[in-house]
Amino acid sequence: GDKPKVPCTCQPGFYCDVESSSPVGTSCPPGFYCPGASSDKIPCGAAVVAGHYCPAQTASAEGVQCPTGHTCEGGSAPAEPCRAPPGTYCPAGSPAGVQPTPCSPGHYCLGGFNDQMLCAVPEGFYCPAGSGSAGGVACPVDPSVGMFCCPGGAADKELCPPPPEVLFVAETPPPVMCDWWEHRVHAEGVQPSPIFKSVTRQSDSQTGAIEGVFNLPVKGVWLVRFGFFVPGYSQQAYLNAIFPTESVESVAEGDTIEVNLNGRTEIHTTTPQLQGHKEFVEYTVEGMQLRYAFKFTSSKIPRVVHPFVTPAEITLERDSALPPTPSSETGTLDATAVNAVDGKKLNIGRKLSNGYVENSWTIETNPKLLIFQGSTLVRETSFSGGRLSEDLPVGDFSCIGILHRFYAFFMRRCTIGPGTNYLGNFPFSPVLNPGNTRIVLEWGATPSDLDSYLSVPALPSNPGPPCQLWYRNKKCNAGTIMEVNLDLDALSHSTRGGLPETITFGLIQPGKYVFWSNEYRGRNAAALVNSGASVAFYSEEFQQRFMVGRDGYINGLNWYVFYIDGDTKTVHPCDPSTCP
Repeated sequence: GDKPKVPCTCQPGFYCDVESSSPVGTSCPPGFYCPGASSDKIPCGAAVVAGHYCPAQTASAEGVQCPTGHTCEGGSAPAEPCRAPPGTYCPAGSPAGVQPTPCSPGHYCLGGFNDQMLCAVPEGFYCPAGSGSAGGVACPVDPSVGMFCCPGGAADKELCPPPPEVLFVAETPPPVMCDWWEHRVHAEGVQPSPIFKSVTRQSDSQTGAIEGVFNLPVKGVWLVRFGFFVPGYSQQAYLNAIFPTESVESVAEGDTIEVNLNGRTEIHTTTPQLQGHKEFVEYTVEGMQLRYAFKFTSSKIPRVVHPFVTPAEITLERDSALPPTPSSETGTLDATAVNAVDGKKLNIGRKLSNGYVENSWTIETNPKLLIFQGSTLVRETSFSGGRLSEDLPVGDFSCIGILHRFYAFFMRRCTIGPGTNYLGNFPFSPVLNPGNTRIVLEWGATPSDLDSYLSVPALPSNPGPPCQLWYRNKKCNAGTIMEVNLDLDALSHSTRGGLPETITFGLIQPGKYVFWSNEYRGRNAAALVNSGASVAFYSEEFQQRFMVGRDGYINGLNWYVFYIDGDTKTVHPCDPSTCP
């Protein structure tokens, strides 16, 4: 016979349908809720608000919260998988149609219906809000506030401790070069050129960025100067040349490089008038760090047609200390400012060489001279008509000469004694083009003539003995991007000194370069030893100064100063085992 009917005793989320054979009932289907006991399943309705839904075994008329990775319309609608882009996700309770939520800091989100996941990045990286990759991003530099440190894992970035504060150093810091790539913290879409390694420009792409920090030796005010270069187009440009012309195609108008140094931002833009020219950029920053960020944009892809920047020369203008109490005794400083390439005085309105083309620059301002005791500025003065004659306190100082478009001239020993102190010519070197270097030999009143000699390795395409550059052969590797020129051959120094001797290089090629100086028609080494001669080596990566009696060695009438290893692009003082 028929079995007796038994009252339904379902738990919430279950119900007994018309053919139920068990008092515990069956699972409530999706889109319904089931109060349990003897109640039937009930369609979910308006009580289920957006961000909720009724899955199987729903017990409440309000449904349950939408699960992570889904969105829910409410009512009887099912949960739908989220379609979040990478860097976002749909947290629990997401209504249908809402924008996905950015990934939380310390997490990464693959997108789609995936939940956010805890980061485990190495030191130096972190996962900011919106991270779409398990690798995170490199710890950033904010030029306005400082460099950030990132311990890794899921930890957020935090400002690094500032360097220890140094208020004074006993030796005046010489001008230094900051290679943006060498001191980078992060770069994207930017790579050094395999040939012109000092050039910072975007790769074969339309965007790029680089940021970094350069630490300074003393708290003070620093002058930061570098070039914004815009190549011109010429089918006759040298192979692999990048400036002033290149041979691929013309640079687009409106390409930009946005520069942020210590929170001050400027945008430099290409124009037809700038093609084949460089624009000189100057910033003044304070403190013990140069923090930088560059952003590059271009409408064209080939890297050779992008504008670029070169390393910065950083020069101390003053520290934070007050000038020391001056000596009551004074002496007169007497000096002349000249162009290291053509020997012309640097007076306002005069046309002179830019290092490559004669009479192409006009001097617009007088050179200024900063006189230091250690890192403290003692006096700032200026040349006038290319000359300086000024009474100053007696003492041991260092001097830095500064002129727009020229490298700073640094004299470590700028001693002022009683009477007149003839410091001779201050040779200012025009800023170099990419990949170029320059040697400037200077000396005092005697001997009357020192000559420069440079042994230049033969071109790989034309093997043979080295080319010797000197006053009877003023050019090596002519007509190539490795060309070397004796720009200025000085004669007849007097009690007021005289002009320098200057050599400008193109690209350094593999092989060994040796530079030495010889006293013309000298009798013994005494005059050379007492000449006070020095050699300044300028490049885009660094500046180096060599002093007679301190660097290199003297053999007879020759001072062997330094050699360049063309394979590693490094400069080394000579010794008897390496030179000549």
